[in-house]
Amino acid sequence: PRPRLEGIIPTEVSSSANRRRDADATNALRVASASRRRLALLELSIGITISLMRESGFDVQRVIELIAERKIEEAMQEGKFDDLPGKGKPLPLDEEWFAPPELRPAIRLLKSAGVLPDWLERAREIERLREDALRLWRIAEHEYPHACQLSAERFIEWREASWQGIMTLMQRVNSLILAYNCTAPANANPQIPFQIEAERERFYAQFEQR
Repeated sequence: PRPRLEGIIPTEVSSSANRRRDADATNALRVASASRRRLALLELSIGITISLMRESGFDVQRVIELIAERKIEEAMQEGKFDDLPGKGKPLPLDEEWFAPPELRPAIRLLKSAGVLPDWLERAREIERLREDALRLWRIAEHEYPHACQLSAERFIEWREASWQGIMTLMQRVNSLILAYNCTAPANANPQIPFQIEAERERFYAQFEQR
């Protein structure tokens, strides 16, 4: 006959473990719900601020870049870029990689429940858009030899259209990074925005008509 499990795992211990697991999951969902409410208010505030800046004639993209540059400089001074995990390797899309170690157990619970904090959702979207921008750049590299056979006018049209598609994705990434940096924990892995003007110069230098 099969042994009875009651004598091996006490009912009280099993019930206690289940209660702790349920409590952890409930707390994780509560935190996620509160985070979403705070983020919705923050997004509304950011949207209103950007609209007012545009109405006043501000270069919103440049303002975002300046804020991002300042954040990067502060992080560099604090040594946050030193010895980053996976330095020199492609960035993984595992949600736990973006999270500080002390938050990873909660992230696992949220992930198993089909819910993630909004700042992590943004991190995933940022990496996806980065890959899309790189994919468009590679498409331009593939089309470039054929484009060089076009007339000067047609070549310029092709190059402008290719760059506009890439730039649109880069601008979207930078906007998401602004929201990410406002909501992610202070010890989360930093996101580095595109330096769009530098990328534009690099693109035009690479794709000159021969």
